[in-house]
Amino acid sequence: PIGTIGIVVIPTDNRYTQGARKYVRTSKYKILLTNIDDLCTDLIDFVARMEVFQFSKD
Repeated sequence: PIGTIGIVVIPTDNRYTQGARKYVRTSKYKILLTNIDDLCTDLIDFVARMEVFQFSKD
């Protein structure tokens, strides 16, 4: 649904595989890759970017 965000969290540094990063870049869904320490900050930034994108489309 519109406004839904997928979040994938790992315990430490952002060590995602190239395949995971490519999947997120090419996905039709909004997906955030982050780690547990940066989850709150990354989520706030991610949502803010989405709001700016939505606002610029209107």
